Amino acid sequence: MCDRDDCASIASRCTGETIICAFVESITPPKIRDKTGTYELKCPFAEGFTMEIGDLFLFHFVFDGSSEKCTRLTPIPKMLAMVYEKLLKDLRKAKKEGKMIISPTAN
Repeated sequence: MCDRDDCASIASRCTGETIICAFVESITPPKIRDKTGTYELKCPFAEGFTMEIGDLFLFHFVFDGSSEKCTRLTPIPKMLAMVYEKLLKDLRKAKKEGKMIISPTAN
């Protein structure tokens, strides 16, 4: 299961997979931003996407301890940024309270 991060928390991630909802801040160098700040990627954006500064995406990252890779991008409407922020807040609250989070794709 993927974790969820924001631009502030991803800076301390070393391993695993995560998804971030963020705006494209810069294409070269690749940089994203959300309400917590900005994050400069240590890898290129996933290939095959046309993007402009200000576009909103769900970014999928894989960390292996020594590197990161942006493996997928999913463009989403800008109005969903606030929805994702709420989902991330609720997820963090549930984890802090020790409540089990069930993935809709879990078997």
